Amino acid sequence: MSTRYCRFLILCFCACVGWAIAQEAPVYRRVEIEAPAQRRRAAQSGLEAGWAAPRPSQGVLPLGIGLLPPVQFPAEDWDLAGLRLNILAGMHNNVAFLDFAVLANIAHGEVSGLELAGVWNLVKQDFRGLQLSGVANRVHGDVTALQLAGIANINGAGDFVGLQMAAVNVNQGDSSGLQIGLFNQAESMSGAQIGLVNKSRDLQGLQLGLFNFISNSTLPFMVFLNLGL
Repeated sequence: MSTRYCRFLILCFCACVGWAIAQEAPVYRRVEIEAPAQRRRAAQSGLEAGWAAPRPSQGVLPLGIGLLPPVQFPAEDWDLAGLRLNILAGMHNNVAFLDFAVLANIAHGEVSGLELAGVWNLVKQDFRGLQLSGVANRVHGDVTALQLAGIANINGAGDFVGLQMAAVNVNQGDSSGLQIGLFNQAESMSGAQIGLVNKSRDLQGLQLGLFNFISNSTLPFMVFLNLGL
């Protein structure tokens, strides 16, 4: 059996599984519009203006293909549970499982699974899974993920849990986990920041880098190592 034929069978299997799951129950939970106090505080400080309300779904399909929006199938208000293959870029609602693009993956809603883009991954609600991008990853809502980017991971005022690796890592909400990069910033951090410059308003953990800043600390600035309790 040829390698190409095996790959085709695997893709067909993933698409069928995604379609079956989509028929049993809603694939995504919807983000509550009422934001907790921390997110309101972040918005007031100018870090994040908040994210848009979820869009109503027109339905769920197991496969999506895009050239450049709006030249894509299905239309952007549809959910995809299976495989989305964007020859250049695609824009859909909620996406689950596998999301690939030469240039950009864009989702109005939530994304769960693996996202791989040559340039840009943009999720306007929550993300759970693994994001890989040649340039940048951007999530407006809550993130539970491993984010790897050639230049930057920049997230909104939602909560972040996981690992970020890029030249620049910015979380405008509460973070738990690890940031590794040249510049790391988090509104509130529980874990570790490792880089040239590390910044946080509140920190429970450690900063390891040349310049380390913790705004709400008895030691707001330290070189090489700073600890937050």
